[in-house]
Amino acid sequence: TAGSNEIVVQAENDTGSSLAVTRTVTYTLTNTNDGSESDDPLVVQTGIRQDIVTIPNEGSSHVRMFDTDGAVLTSFFAFNKDLKGSFQVLNTDINGDGEQEILAAAGSGFGPHIRLFSRSGELITDFFAYSQDFRGGVKMYLSDLSGDDFPELLVTPVADGGPHVRVYRYDVENEEFVLLTDFFPYSESFRGGVRITT
Repeated sequence: TAGSNEIVVQAENDTGSSLAVTRTVTYTLTNTNDGSESDDPLVVQTGIRQDIVTIPNEGSSHVRMFDTDGAVLTSFFAFNKDLKGSFQVLNTDINGDGEQEILAAAGSGFGPHIRLFSRSGELITDFFAYSQDFRGGVKMYLSDLSGDDFPELLVTPVADGGPHVRVYRYDVENEEFVLLTDFFPYSESFRGGVRITT
């Protein structure tokens, strides 16, 4: 069944500090991956092993995954190893297989390229969250917006892209991210950046 939810966004100025302005945006999503309505609940995920994923704050896109004892489980480059800059990683069970996948995104100065990897470092899929020509990078957030125990992927530009929020859902069958909705919580001409707080 469809349900209403809210995303809270906060404006930032050019230095990254918060302005005293927030907006709450209401949206509606369906609870099934194919977009149809159903009374059958999706499987609730429990007992998923949690690992620790790291990436340099500045430098290469070298991703390393550790268990809770500090042993290295996975080590790979999310993008070309010669690229230098800022990158982001998130780990979550995006497809309900009981294993954590790794999401990687390129920051400011690069295209809005997002890549999804298995926990062993194998590329599952990738896509551009905005136009491939955009060079402001992307910031990723994860939240179960539809209440179906599967996280949606929310993205915003890191720089120079306006306050453009996009929400994607992972299509398990086709192994791709599908755009659910997008909106501007502030004026499209605003260039101070936004961050999502929910």
